[in-house]
Amino acid sequence: MNIGDSSPSGILHVILKIQKHVLAKALELDEEGREDCIPVGSYARLHIKEVPSAAASKLCTLAKTAPVTACGLLKHESKLSVLHFSVKKHETYDAPIKSKEELILFSETL
Repeated sequence: MNIGDSSPSGILHVILKIQKHVLAKALELDEEGREDCIPVGSYARLHIKEVPSAAASKLCTLAKTAPVTACGLLKHESKLSVLHFSVKKHETYDAPIKSKEELILFSETL
């Protein structure tokens, strides 16, 4: 995706445009009443073929201590995400954190 204007307002414009498109597409899919989709908030059982035994073993071990989630993107979705969250400083950390301090976040996937 070529966003052209890399200023914060240009990037925000692109994010809002993508969000509007994704929401419109999701509404369209929801109104179709498709039988190949699972309703939001539902549980599903997945049967996955040809999983390497090492990966399956690791997943089974992880499943005993934490929930396992599966996710993916539809054809019309992009890999761009917007996350809203608040960050709290740990009680043992005494140094001040500047309002525009750069934070490094880590997310692990299998």
